[in-house]
Amino acid sequence: MNFKTLTTRDLLISLAAGLIVVTSGASAAPPDMLLQSANVSGSGNTLNVTRVPVRDSTGKITYKDIELSFDVSNTGVVTLGAGSPVVTTSPSLNVAAFRAGIYKDSLNRHVQVSGPSVLAGGRTGWTMNWIAPGAGAYFNATWATGAVTGHPNGTTLTAFGITTTTYSWGVIGSNNGFLANWFAAYVFGAAQLGDVLTLHYFHNDPAENAAWVFTRCPAGNLC
Repeated sequence: MNFKTLTTRDLLISLAAGLIVVTSGASAAPPDMLLQSANVSGSGNTLNVTRVPVRDSTGKITYKDIELSFDVSNTGVVTLGAGSPVVTTSPSLNVAAFRAGIYKDSLNRHVQVSGPSVLAGGRTGWTMNWIAPGAGAYFNATWATGAVTGHPNGTTLTAFGITTTTYSWGVIGSNNGFLANWFAAYVFGAAQLGDVLTLHYFHNDPAENAAWVFTRCPAGNLC
């Protein structure tokens, strides 16, 4: 398919034409895609649209990953590349029992756990931020599920000698006023059992240095 200019509208039309096949006859609902709920990223001449909800005529939703490659002519004309788009079934998300919400530790310090965000390869990402109490205190950490190989923090994990998949691994972003010796840019492993979330802290090597336990508050409120 050749066209002189490629706008966002043209791209969406091309996606719809190439990916949605409407069968003849009556159906309970028109099949469609919910592109507004997808994750979009791009690099060079390639656009990746991941976790696209695709709804069939029965209302069933499956998730697809779509890769579009583009060619640019010597005169700047943009066209879809050969074999594009490529559509595959999205990997099942690895949530690892984590639950979003407000948590507190044994000293009644509260943090907000947010997620999941969808990462490559079926991983999910999670964040923890301090919310109360203590003026001037702050804490931030992020972690991702899945294997060490290909992990978003793979370089840091390798530097710490981390190889096990016992935990979902992350890195402390900032810390002031919470725990001494839990330093920014250091590694921790997160694990959740029911409403109990534990961060296992590692200091320079693969030997665990400390653990920090949180309990999830009911109804999303401070407790």
